[in-house]
Amino acid sequence: MKVDLIPGFYRNFMAKPDETLYDHTMSLLECLDEFKIHLTDDEFELLRYCCIYHDIGKMNSFFQERVSSDIKLKFDPTKEIGHNILSFLFVFNNTKDIQINQNYLNLLFNIILNHHYYVNNIFELDRKGDLAIINYKSIFGNQECVLPQKDEKRKLKRLLEKPTIRQAVLKGFFHKCDFAASSHSKAEIENDGLIKRLDSKGYEWNDMQKFARDNFNNSIIIVGSTGMGKTEASLLWQGEGKAFYVLPVRTAINAMYKRIIEDFYANGYTKQVGLLHSDTKNIYLKDESLKDESLENVDSFWEYYELTRNRALPLTICTPDQIFRFVFKYPGYEADLATFSYSRMIIDEIQAYSPELLAVLIYGLQLINKAGGKFAITTATFPPIIREWLDYEKDENGNRIENKINLAEQQFLKKQVRHKVRLIDDYINAEEIVDFYNKNIDLRSLKILVVVNTVASAQNLYLHISKQIGKENVKLLHSKFTVEDRKKIEYEIIEDGKYENNKHIIWIATQVVEASLDLDFDFLFTEFADLSSLFQRMGRCNRKGLKCICVPNIYVYEKIDRGLLRRDRVGYGTKKRGFIYYSLYELGKVALHKWKLQTSSSEMSEEDKICMINEFYNREKICEIEKNSSYSSYIKDYYDRYDRLTEISGMDIQDSEMKDSFRTIVSINAVPYDVYMEKFDFISSIENKILAKRAEIRESNDKAAREKLKTDVLKLKDEIINFTLSVEPSKADLNQYILDKWEKVYITMDSYIYNSEIGLHKLDN
Repeated sequence: MKVDLIPGFYRNFMAKPDETLYDHTMSLLECLDEFKIHLTDDEFELLRYCCIYHDIGKMNSFFQERVSSDIKLKFDPTKEIGHNILSFLFVFNNTKDIQINQNYLNLLFNIILNHHYYVNNIFELDRKGDLAIINYKSIFGNQECVLPQKDEKRKLKRLLEKPTIRQAVLKGFFHKCDFAASSHSKAEIENDGLIKRLDSKGYEWNDMQKFARDNFNNSIIIVGSTGMGKTEASLLWQGEGKAFYVLPVRTAINAMYKRIIEDFYANGYTKQVGLLHSDTKNIYLKDESLKDESLENVDSFWEYYELTRNRALPLTICTPDQIFRFVFKYPGYEADLATFSYSRMIIDEIQAYSPELLAVLIYGLQLINKAGGKFAITTATFPPIIREWLDYEKDENGNRIENKINLAEQQFLKKQVRHKVRLIDDYINAEEIVDFYNKNIDLRSLKILVVVNTVASAQNLYLHISKQIGKENVKLLHSKFTVEDRKKIEYEIIEDGKYENNKHIIWIATQVVEASLDLDFDFLFTEFADLSSLFQRMGRCNRKGLKCICVPNIYVYEKIDRGLLRRDRVGYGTKKRGFIYYSLYELGKVALHKWKLQTSSSEMSEEDKICMINEFYNREKICEIEKNSSYSSYIKDYYDRYDRLTEISGMDIQDSEMKDSFRTIVSINAVPYDVYMEKFDFISSIENKILAKRAEIRESNDKAAREKLKTDVLKLKDEIINFTLSVEPSKADLNQYILDKWEKVYITMDSYIYNSEIGLHKLDN
């Protein structure tokens, strides 16, 4: 690594209270060396100059006074200007000393100017040009300072708002260096022999898994029956590379994280496998290997968390809202795009997402592909409409054009028939389930899974069924249990759902059981929603295909509450409601009845499922049934979101829009009202302890001690988090919260109550 260009006087100035400008610059250059393999020689030189000069503006007296003061001094916008602007002015006025490919000169300016984005830096130059010159000359004496002219600022604005993919990636690599150096953490952790770990298990890989392994250098689509080992296939495809494993719900994510670290990482997983969703800190906090109260282990906890947050680990298991935010081009998004340019993105069960979220995922995958990254889609079913969307994008003029992504695609289906299906033209009801249970009580194993479309339906079924056959034989799972209760319930359903566990039990659940949970029940009773959801639910019954299907083991109730069907805006002030698309629901019913007419045995093969998806979930069929429909359009909702994403420019997006786009998987944390009232004194005492710890953090100058105190705060917060659950904002009082404005925990409306048996429910339930 060359250091000859670093000014010697950097040693005389501070970049941070405990770090000189020279040391900080060296840290960036060390990080940059890690990324050299992903850069051309010209690109590396560009970024080297960015690292060397990005903070030269920190030499101004205002910054040096703040960074060395014992008291907290605030930035004074009437007297000073951001150090990034001063750094930009230095390179802009000293281009003769910068030996890079001239094609990269404007990009150099852009990266240095916009490596911080507290304000619109180009606008700030226009508004405070005279102040910028005064600040500049205070550093560099009487050296001439020329401000960029109109045409030069136009080029900078274009680079900020509409960079090419590669320009954004290069800016992202710089951000990664700066973030890693600032947090004193590794920019990347090397993959520690994942393939060797997989091979050491002694498995005989099936054709699907071999296909994934053989296509390491390609993006892939795998359509495979449930229970065929798509997880192992995904890991084999990752190989010795870096990957992000994206799952739709936290239940599945936590289960996958636990499975991977237990099955393939007996030790050392904290440097290899990360978990990334809104509760990451709390999950890590409960990690037995990090429970030691010593400062050494506290350091390990924070290091693990920072490595996860900075996307530095070889494998990260995560939710889409944590990873695909980059498509909104928020300030600093380039760091994620740079990471994904050399990474592998694994999307599990992509058909499970709403069309709005599909637009986010597909646009993101298209950007990743253009940046140089790879992706794998692993799914039990892959509707043709989604396949079509993947190959279409918008050109600069806003026209939809075909741009096929080069990938390997193959289908792998189990030959044995696992399901015999009975269609019931009625609403699901407790009496028929109870009757079935009582008639089959002599079976060695009678594990019944009941899946319905709403929490309220699950609660009502539970109350009716448990009243008739006893609470000891009926259990309930949905999203409206507190963290503490849900953890226990999820453990129980996974245990009950193991193939080898023979029991007499009825589990009633919502769609939280659909994705990536390894469950193997004997019978399934389910409400219909659409084919993709149905087949996911069926995958939780006779998963291994080893159980007898002499009689139907799947019972599908076709009728549902019409209020669940997603409606478009029908008048002023009214909003979309429902979450099941009419077109998918109706086409699914048509498909099932056509299948029923063509079979005499009621056996549904894996090929049958794929054929139904392919025949009915395509553009032509969906458009036909949506024609003149009053219900919301599945296709229109996709394109509304996709088109908006393609129009977004840098510095254009609002956080509210980002959160709205993930509304189907993101909710707010809240304590049930009655729990809050019952635990009021305890919660208040925890809040006071947190305030006291934070005061100690502010007063301490010892980094290790501060980290320990921060961990203590997390542990205290966790005592409150245990009482929380996820709810829609409409069910909470948004004017009342605990903890602080940065990490709000709300209180649910007093019209909702909670108990550990049925979860959160309305008073009149």
